Amino acid sequence: MTDSAVIYKVKTIDGEVLEISKRAADRSATLIEMLRNCPVDDVENMDPIVLDRAKGTIVKMIIQWCEDHKYQPILKDDKVEHCEEIKNQEKELLKDLDGDGLYDLFEAANWLDVRCLRQKIAKILAAMISGKKHTEIRTIWQLENDFTAEEEAQFSTEDAWNVLVEEMTKREAEKVTENVATPSASTSN
Repeated sequence: MTDSAVIYKVKTIDGEVLEISKRAADRSATLIEMLRNCPVDDVENMDPIVLDRAKGTIVKMIIQWCEDHKYQPILKDDKVEHCEEIKNQEKELLKDLDGDGLYDLFEAANWLDVRCLRQKIAKILAAMISGKKHTEIRTIWQLENDFTAEEEAQFSTEDAWNVLVEEMTKREAEKVTENVATPSASTSN
């Protein structure tokens, strides 16, 4: 059986069963790993591959992208220069997605390890927030403001990115310290 004739079935978190060609599935390092032990002769009788981290609508987009790019070289690392610019067909695929949809697509592309797609979405996400103030970014991503008035004032007088990175690093360090102090809380999750 040739690669072009091999069709895999995948099942999404919401129970949708979709098909993807072997050549397109090869764009995903995660699918390659999952399929490593599946004999190609038995593809027709095998159960669908369970993709339990993404909804059908998102997986359909990833499959479409993989099918559209199945004859392109497979990206082996995350070097940006390997990915071509976003093409019109990709813009069409992504045009109706809001910030949340793009983020869901990014997460699924990341989990499925479709590197070039992940990089392209990251560029789009970065462009969405480039040059924006922290308040605008919160609005775009619908993020709750959990900073104090003092911290907010600090953002407006200092370099916001440096303050944000420092604050987030401090908060992460506090979480780690809390988890070390109460190990039963971290193991119960």
